[in-house]
Amino acid sequence: MAIWDLSFGIHLGNAPHATKAESGALFDVLTQVAQVMIFFLLGLVVTPVTLPSVFVPALVLTVCLTFIVRPAVVTLLLRPFGAPLSQILLTSWAGLRGAASIVFAISAILAGAETTLNLFNLIFCMVLLSITFQGTLLPWAAKVCHD
Repeated sequence: MAIWDLSFGIHLGNAPHATKAESGALFDVLTQVAQVMIFFLLGLVVTPVTLPSVFVPALVLTVCLTFIVRPAVVTLLLRPFGAPLSQILLTSWAGLRGAASIVFAISAILAGAETTLNLFNLIFCMVLLSITFQGTLLPWAAKVCHD
């Protein structure tokens, strides 16, 4: 991706134009389609029979990411900008999961990372745990952090 592409995207997002709402909706749909495709591709490499072998490590990693690592990193990143505690809590609860995690796993495998567990199965299990736990409680967290 060239720097010109990035600057065009920033310009397009900040420039006033008549079809701004429609453009935003189009890019939202394209993003969702891309995420579905990534999940589909992950489904092709995940072996469901072996998922129970990565459940405990996935659960431990998901809990650590949810309650320790992500809140610490989000606090370190947002606090210098004067973000209120409610915004930091909600941002750390919403977190980074789903398609981005899968892309990171693909990058690690392509770079030749050696693991004792099947990385795709581990990431798939972690994404499911995160979506199930954090995703279902996100509206509640937003309400608590907003009040």
